[in-house]
Amino acid sequence: MLPLQNISPDPKDEYFADGMTEELISTMSKIGGLRVIARTSVMGYKRGEKKIGEIARELNVGTVLEGSVRKAGEKLRITVQLIDSSSEEHLWAQNYDRQLEDVFAIQTEVAEKVADSLKTQLLDEEKEKIAKKPTGNVGAYTLYLKGRYYWNERNKESLERSIEWFQEAIRRDPKFALAYSGIADSYIVLMDHGHVAKSEGYVKARQAAMKALELDDTLAEAHTSLANILSDQWDWNRAEEEFGKALRANRNYATAHHWYSIHLLNLGRVDEAIEELEIAKELDPLSPMIFAYGALLFVYARKYDIALEEINKALELDPNFAPAHFNRVWVYLAKSMFREALAEEERTVNLRSTATSSERALVGAVYAIAGRIDEAKRILRECEEASAHERPEDVNHWALATIYLKLGNKDRAFEWLEKGFVARTSTPFVAKLSWFFDEITSDPRFDELVKKTGVAERVPPHG
Repeated sequence: MLPLQNISPDPKDEYFADGMTEELISTMSKIGGLRVIARTSVMGYKRGEKKIGEIARELNVGTVLEGSVRKAGEKLRITVQLIDSSSEEHLWAQNYDRQLEDVFAIQTEVAEKVADSLKTQLLDEEKEKIAKKPTGNVGAYTLYLKGRYYWNERNKESLERSIEWFQEAIRRDPKFALAYSGIADSYIVLMDHGHVAKSEGYVKARQAAMKALELDDTLAEAHTSLANILSDQWDWNRAEEEFGKALRANRNYATAHHWYSIHLLNLGRVDEAIEELEIAKELDPLSPMIFAYGALLFVYARKYDIALEEINKALELDPNFAPAHFNRVWVYLAKSMFREALAEEERTVNLRSTATSSERALVGAVYAIAGRIDEAKRILRECEEASAHERPEDVNHWALATIYLKLGNKDRAFEWLEKGFVARTSTPFVAKLSWFFDEITSDPRFDELVKKTGVAERVPPHG
C-alpha cells in the first residue's frame, strides 16, 4: 500500500490522507493470507518519484495498491488501484464517492477486493475483523487520525500534541479503544526518548493500554504496548502472554515482532530474537529503527560483521537517523575500531539537543572501553554525583558498571550492576551477552548476584 495522495482542497487535510493510508494498511494486515508492508517503509514513497516496478523490488512485493483521497467537508472521494508489479497492469480499480461517515465501509470493501483479486480466501474470523468499526463517531475518528499523524513525527512536541488529539477523540467517544492505545504508544516513545520519567510514563502508558484492552481485547496494538511495558518492568511471563495475543491478533504487525525481539534479547534468547527481527524486517523492510536495533542485537550475538552491515543499512535509509549513529559507536567498539568509535561518538554529540546524565554515562563507557581513561573518570564523577538526586530508574547503572570495570575496579562494577538489577534498568542476561563484561560474568560472584536478585523466578518457563 503506497501513501494515498492528498488532493483535498485544504492542504491541512494531509493528516487524513496519511491516516487513511495507515488505517488501510492496518485493515489489510488482519488478513492472514497477505503480507502487508508496514507504514514506516511505504511513507518514503510519498513523493511518487519512483516507478511501481522499482518500488516493488525494493519492498520485495508482487502487487502494489496506490490511490488518492479528496476530503471536502463531509464528502469523501477515494480512488484506489491494485497493480501487478511485474507487468504494471491494473488488477482492480475503484472510485468511492461517499459521505465521510462511510469511511469504515470503504476500508472494509478495499480489503475484501484486494483479497479477492489476489485469490486469498477470507476466513469468517478475518471478515469480522476487517468489518469491525473502531468507533461509531466519525468526528472522534478524524481526531484520532490527527493524533496518529503527529505520533508518527516522533519528536517531543509532536508526541505531546498527539496525546492531546487522542484525548480529544476520547472526549467525543469515551469507548474509543484505539485512541487509548494511541496514548499508550505516545508515552512509550516519550519514555524511550527520555522526554518523560519512567516512573510517570509507565503508569500512564499502562493505564491507557489496559483501558484500550478493556474496551477491545482484539487490538494487536494495545496488546503490544502493554507487553512492552510489562517486559520493561520484568513481568516477563505476562509480557510473553501479551506478545502472544498481539501476534495472534495480527501477525503482520511489524512493531509487535520488533518489540518481541527486544523482549527476547533481554531474556538472553538471542536466536529467537533474531528470528523475530527477520520477520519485522520482512514486514517493514525500509525501517531505519529496525535495522539500528538489529545492529545491537547482532553485537550481543557476537556477529560483529553482520552488525556492521545492519547499521550501515540503517544509515543508508536515513543518514541523519540519530539512534543509528548512537548504535554504530557500539558496533565499532565491538570490532575494536576504537578510532572510528570515538569519531562517531563526537558526531553523535551534535545530534543531541540535550544530554541527560544517563546519556553522559554512556559516553563515559565509550571512553572507558576505547582507552580514554581521564575523560571516563571525569564523566564517572559527574554521573555518580547526579545519581544521588535521580530516581533509580533514570540512572544508567550498566554504563557506570562498565566504566568501573574498565578502570580495573571490579568490586565497584559489581555494586553498580547490582543496583541496576534492583532498579530493573538492565537484565543479567544482557550483561552475560556483553563482550566487555566477560571478565565480570565469568566471576563466581556474578551467579551469586543473579540468585540474590531472584531474577530466575521471573523468567518464563521456556526461556
